[in-house]
This record gives sequence, structure tokens and C-alpha cells, in this order.
Amino acid sequence: MKKIYLLVGFCYLTISLVQAQTLRSALFNPPGIDNGFEYVEIQGTPGSALTNVWLLEIDGDASTTTTTPNQGRINTAINLTGQTIGSNGLFLIRDATTALSPVPTPGTTVYVSDFNPDLQNGTTTFILVIGFTGMIGDDIDTDNDGTPNATLPWTSVTDAVGVKDAVSATTDQTYTTFAGITGTSLPDIAGGSADGIVRLNGTWYAIDVTGGTATAPVPSSTNPGPYYVEQAWNSSGTVNTTLSSNGTTNTILAPGVTNNPLPVQLVSIKAEATQTEVVLSWQTSSETQNSGFEIERSTNAVNFERIGLKTGQGNSDSYSIYIFQDQYPLLGLSYYRLKQLDFDGKFEYSRTVAVRFDGSGLFRIYPNPAEDKVTVEIPKDTKVLSLEIFDIQGKNVGKYFEVNGVNTSNLKTGQYILRATTTDGLVFSKVFIKR
Repeated sequence: MKKIYLLVGFCYLTISLVQAQTLRSALFNPPGIDNGFEYVEIQGTPGSALTNVWLLEIDGDASTTTTTPNQGRINTAINLTGQTIGSNGLFLIRDATTALSPVPTPGTTVYVSDFNPDLQNGTTTFILVIGFTGMIGDDIDTDNDGTPNATLPWTSVTDAVGVKDAVSATTDQTYTTFAGITGTSLPDIAGGSADGIVRLNGTWYAIDVTGGTATAPVPSSTNPGPYYVEQAWNSSGTVNTTLSSNGTTNTILAPGVTNNPLPVQLVSIKAEATQTEVVLSWQTSSETQNSGFEIERSTNAVNFERIGLKTGQGNSDSYSIYIFQDQYPLLGLSYYRLKQLDFDGKFEYSRTVAVRFDGSGLFRIYPNPAEDKVTVEIPKDTKVLSLEIFDIQGKNVGKYFEVNGVNTSNLKTGQYILRATTTDGLVFSKVFIKR
């Protein structure tokens, strides 16, 4: 199976350098005592600054012991401003000063920040945000319905993943869907709280772990791991039997280790709309047996269609940047993901990203200036309901139903506005001059 290491920093080549980060793994319920052994791992562009980046942990439990439900309460908020992603693309937030085993590889930025209180063991959501202005204890879901409030105490979200603590916890909530991003929500099929989460080849898994050695299975200050994956399952509740092999070295959890035997590799996509197309970009740091990437698009984040293919590097130990231009994007909100293909036929999906395309750059009229007629060019697969022409005072001077050859011979010389209304309810307007 591949070992393809995908970073989350992107260069949008025609505009400016954009840095981004994604979550890579977290251990929030280690065997034995939590304090001193919890961690959260982030991956990003090597050396990039975490300016105005915050790590939040959101409670999702429907409390049965207090009169105030916990859904949506911010339990942890850590400001990472001033920190940088390590030279190997990894940033590790470690609880207290306990040394983890195995030791993070050189180049990992290790940031010690006591999780106080400890990270939530039950239903929880980890979110990376930009520009957090709230505080611990804030509630982002005041009616506890699982939908975040309209006004949130941050500028944007770069990544989100949540896990429920039991299948039966029907009133618990995870918070993974925000404007412009669709995160992952994981069930818990183990009958109790999961111990952690880890991202493998773009797919999130909830995990149960055991730690220490055969004679000391519970980690301590002198025995801080390693942790072995006993069981792993994805967002559909499907168990990954390859990872669920207790006590073997190929299922060791190794935060801050780039040659992690678990191959904890992230896939992250940046999607940006221009006036005429949607541009996707992604970056790899290393590829093994990588045949390529299928680009998939959806209108509902459920049913995807293939719209393109990018050939991979096969085997590579250097950084590779990929760009795909969707020259016929759909109007409105669309979702994109990658399907990474191995030479042996195996594949993995990336996370899904959303982008809104308004199509304004695809609506043209010509010739301009016009004489006897103008032709209207509209986005592909778009149907026009009506065409209207207005003078500069806003008076309607003509209504038409054909986009080819709109008669303008009866118009006086001057400036006009042509407005097209589509069957989807979209409205496009363009100014033209009549000679």
C-alpha cells in the first residue's frame, strides 16, 4: 500500500502564497491517567507561521448530570500565534512535559501546553480556526441542535473532526460543517469513548489504543508509551482490520514521526473560484506507487462524479504541486475531493472542500459597442428564462427570449444594461453601448 505524504500548505500560483494547516491526529483518552499524555498533532507547510491560528476543542455531550447541556461548549482554546510548523511539516501540542515514545523526529515543532482541564473523553470536536475572539466556556450551539450559531467567535475554519462516544448517544453532537469546509464526524463503535483519532491517506479513523509494555500496559511518567492501535474505524463505522492488530509495530501511534509506520498522511485540497473557473491545488511531499489523482465534484457532498485526472509522480521523495482547473464549473455551491490511486488498484479519498462559483465571468455580450443586435453568451448548461434591457434611468426598454441576436436596432445611441434571468433564479447584468 502507498505511503504518500500530503501536506496542507498550498501555493495559489497566480495570486499569493497561502499557508494552511490541518489536523493529523489526537490522543485524548490514553490508557491510565490522561494528564501529561494527551496530545494534538497538526500538519502544514514546513516553516509556515501559525499566525492567528487557534486550536479549539468543543464538547458535544448531552449532559445528564447537570441542568445545563454541554453541546457546543468550548472546553479548550489554545492560541498558536508565534509558533511555526516544523521543518518536517509537523507541529505537536503536547500535554505537560512528559516525553512521548517514540520521540518525535528532528524537525518537529513540539509545543508544551497543559490541557487544563483535560481534553474531553466523550463526544468531542477538534477545530482549527483563524481569528478566535471568544473564550473557554462559550457556547456555539445555544439550542443544542447540532448546528453552530449563525455568529461564531472566529473568522474562518481550516479543519474540523469530531467523534461521538457511543452509537446510542443520539442527542450528542459533533461540529464539523462550517461555511467553506466539510469536516468528518466519526461514530464510536467500541461501546465507550474512543481513545483518539488519526488521519490516514485523507481518511479519518477513530481508534482505541493500548500503551506501555506487556509488564506495564499503562503508561506512566517513566513509561510514556508507545501506544498501539487495538481497533480503528472510519466515519461509516467500518473497521480497518489492517490497523486493528494489537501489539504489532505496524500499528504504533507515533506523533511527530514523519516515517510513522501507521502511515499517517494527510490529504488537503484548496479550491478557489475565479471569474471563469474553479482552481484546485494540492501538494505532496513524498509519493510511493502513486498512479495519480482522480478529481471528483458533487452538488451535495454525497454523490460525486469524476471530472478529471492528474498523473502522479509514482515514487518521489521531493515536493510536488498539483493544479487542476475546472473550466466548466457548476453555478452555486459545489464540493470537490481527490481519489488517490495506487498502481495496484487501491485508492483513498481526500477530505471534501466546498467552493461557491457565481459564473459572472462567463456571462458576456458581444459585440460591444453594438449596432443592430447583440449576442448573449451564458455559462454552460444554463438556461435563460428572459432577457431585459434597461436604459441608464432604469426604464425597461425591451424584453427578449432568445440569446442569439437580440435586436437592438430600435434603441437610441447610448448606454444600456442587459439583464439575464436564468431558470435557476440567477440574475446576470452587463453594461453595453449602442452606437
